[in-house]
Amino acid sequence: MPALLRTKIQLPPLRSGHVTRERILSRFEDHSMAQLFLVSAPAGFGKSTALIQWAQDLRETDTRIVWYALDERDNDPARFAAYLLAAFRTHEVILSVLPDHEEQVSLQDAVDYILNAVTDTATSNVLILDDYHLITEPRIHHAIGRMIDHMPSNMRLALGTRADPPLQLARLRVRGEIAEIRMHDLRFNVSEMRDWLNTSLGWYPAQDTIAELDATTEGWAAAVALILMSQSVVDDAALVKQLARFSQSRRHVFEYFAQEI
Repeated sequence: MPALLRTKIQLPPLRSGHVTRERILSRFEDHSMAQLFLVSAPAGFGKSTALIQWAQDLRETDTRIVWYALDERDNDPARFAAYLLAAFRTHEVILSVLPDHEEQVSLQDAVDYILNAVTDTATSNVLILDDYHLITEPRIHHAIGRMIDHMPSNMRLALGTRADPPLQLARLRVRGEIAEIRMHDLRFNVSEMRDWLNTSLGWYPAQDTIAELDATTEGWAAAVALILMSQSVVDDAALVKQLARFSQSRRHVFEYFAQEI
């Protein structure tokens, strides 16, 4: 197995200018007993940011956070297993009961090792798999489904994805064991947009301008970020002009979608 990239299994820091969204955090807190947290929305709605903020908050409660950022190459079950074990090995308490990193373990065995290791500890654990929509390998979906079926009470799983995964979602809904945060939840409302603009620009735009920005972007975080990228947004009048340019061309939005989707 080639060397593993450590940044894929390290919880990223929040970006500068980040605005804490208490409304989204409360959605996680309201479903604290759920087994699976599904954060599902198209590109640019802030799924990863929401998961990172939630994870940072959980760390303050001594919850053990295990982060794994996925890419297309992770469709190899052996690679997936190696990264999954490596992510849990970043915690010394778990490390002692997992196989040595030089030992090649099947994905199914890796899941079983992890479930047993977590069961033997009293600490709460949250495994976050970001960009899960990149996973298309049925064997990996099967392993994650098995993990959900056998997770101990002190473990939860969170998925950040652009599309609902082929897992037993209906069954989890019936049991009330899934928390779903979707596009309509992740959209910025007017109050959140006002705080974001103040953090980014250092001043509060007029209420009419904020309302126009909300109507133009429909709370889509990526669109707001693209508008704020302009160095010319130095006052309310400049922001209104930038909004007009965005509404007319939307070129940057097309470029964003071309790169992301």
